[in-house]
Amino acid sequence: MSKVKRRSGGTHYTRLLEYLKKHKTITSLQAIRDLGNTRLSATIFELRKDGYAINSTDIPVPNRWGTKTMVAQYELIPYTTIPTQQEDGSTKHVDYYSADEINSGMDTWLGKILSK
Repeated sequence: MSKVKRRSGGTHYTRLLEYLKKHKTITSLQAIRDLGNTRLSATIFELRKDGYAINSTDIPVPNRWGTKTMVAQYELIPYTTIPTQQEDGSTKHVDYYSADEINSGMDTWLGKILSK
């Protein structure tokens, strides 16, 4: 029996990936508060398994008693950054987080060229 991957909109996986692309880092408290994800490390494991580069760093945060405790902060690392020419002639650097995203971007770019 094969395991079916659930990657459509609204899953912990897709929500976390979009959050990391926008904010770059996340902690477990942010995941619970902003995404409703109580199993952040499990979702990070799935993203890593699918090829996303995610670093973890222990950072000190205050706890409810006013002392410091260490929590993991996860950071999405771009696979590559590609300068992309915009329609107004300016250049924008676009972060790509996986080879699949690069291929998708290339397909869009080639489609624009070939449709002219």
